[in-house]
Amino acid sequence: MKYWEVLIALIIGIIIGILGVDLSNFSFSGFSMIDILLVCLLLLIGVDFALSDVNFRSLSKNSVKFITILVISTYLGAALAGYIAVYFFNDYYALIATLGCGWYSYTSATLVRYSVYWGSVALIANILREIACIMLYPALNKKLKISAITIGGATTMDTSFPVISSFGGKDVALIAFAHGLIITLTLPIIIETLLSFI
Repeated sequence: MKYWEVLIALIIGIIIGILGVDLSNFSFSGFSMIDILLVCLLLLIGVDFALSDVNFRSLSKNSVKFITILVISTYLGAALAGYIAVYFFNDYYALIATLGCGWYSYTSATLVRYSVYWGSVALIANILREIACIMLYPALNKKLKISAITIGGATTMDTSFPVISSFGGKDVALIAFAHGLIITLTLPIIIETLLSFI
């Protein structure tokens, strides 16, 4: 898949949304169309991994180091952006909004319990992070290689995963999936802990 194909697909999706076609309303047995497509995508990627010639044993030994560094870098980058936002807005909810790591549904729903304003900011900021990853990863991958994964945050295991898999290759995709999974598992603990101090 080429970069311009991803961009065209994104633009078509935006146009469909502007026209008022809500694909999330289509459902089958209680599952939304988006859930079904995401599960099918992950299923096909899993089959592709299993059929590939990637040596998972050698990859897992080397990848633990990369995954650990990527997860720490993702959180440090989000925290740095958060502290800059706290400085300008003088509100610690800005830190929580930036720590969302692209997981807009969780972060915005959590913050809206405390502030509708910061819940909305978290929603917009984390959607923009996800879109930035989808649009910028193909170009950044050429220069930054594996470290370009961090711009996706939690989305590297789902929505930005196909782009990372296409442009980064199978080895990078496996690391990206693990990175996103770890962010997704640890993010609620970190955010809930920080909210208890605000």
